[in-house]
Amino acid sequence: MSKLCKNLNVLIIHDYSQEKISGLISLIDAQRKLKSVSFEFHIKKGPTCKELSEALERKGNTINKLNLRSNFKFFVLIDYHVLKESATLVEKTKGNISQVIYTFDNVAENTGMLIKTISNNNCPNIEQLSTYLVPEDFDYVKSLLLNCKNLIYLGLNSLDYFTDMNDENDII
Repeated sequence: MSKLCKNLNVLIIHDYSQEKISGLISLIDAQRKLKSVSFEFHIKKGPTCKELSEALERKGNTINKLNLRSNFKFFVLIDYHVLKESATLVEKTKGNISQVIYTFDNVAENTGMLIKTISNNNCPNIEQLSTYLVPEDFDYVKSLLLNCKNLIYLGLNSLDYFTDMNDENDII
């Protein structure tokens, strides 16, 4: 595939097999104009996850939209190391990224690292940011609002909401 197509602007991947991840990495590496990447699939933490993150980092100078989604309860892509790699990807865009969307329904820890990277690097073109957030990471939001003047959409979701709702029901 990578020999056939080198000019994709948008790459959207749903339910991709981890056994074939090297082909996906080759496809990403071959692209000259890749601007938007969207992944919605299950990938296990490990070498292939790191390789995929590194391939995206290599395209940091062209990617301006990053959308990572999962509806799987057992999804393990977002952990400390992958968030660090995602923050590195944002850094490599040199402020050209306009959209970052993380919609993982089971993990919110360490998203502050990503928000901090976006706000500290003054991503002047960031227009949309959506992620889960834990209360400990809320301090980074002020810097984000001060430094990212083109932000028109900010979605901060809390996993604690459902915990709080259950606590409230126990009181009644």
